[in-house]
Amino acid sequence: ELSLSSKRKVLVRFNEDSSGNSYRVDANTKPASNAWTHVAATYDGSTIKIYINGTLEASRNANFQLASNTLDLYLGSGNDGYRPYSGGLDDIRVYDRALTADEVQQLSTP
Repeated sequence: ELSLSSKRKVLVRFNEDSSGNSYRVDANTKPASNAWTHVAATYDGSTIKIYINGTLEASRNANFQLASNTLDLYLGSGNDGYRPYSGGLDDIRVYDRALTADEVQQLSTP
């Protein structure tokens, strides 16, 4: 899950159904409401990281297996429309590996 918290900070959370907030990391800053914000989250098998505009905001040591399922991927809200995102989404990417800090920085530069 990549989402906004109730405090409007970006968060990433893995395996929420089975692990709750055990594998959650919250960014330190709130994205500007009137400007594009680049958000990236990675997990390399030992550390969860969240980046805002190419800068590492927070990280957490973690060791878990990513859960898998056959559910559809939803962007902007859950499958039931709960807590819809009010804004624009652009250039969404999902990789099968953790990007390096340099790769995240390059992607965040317009």
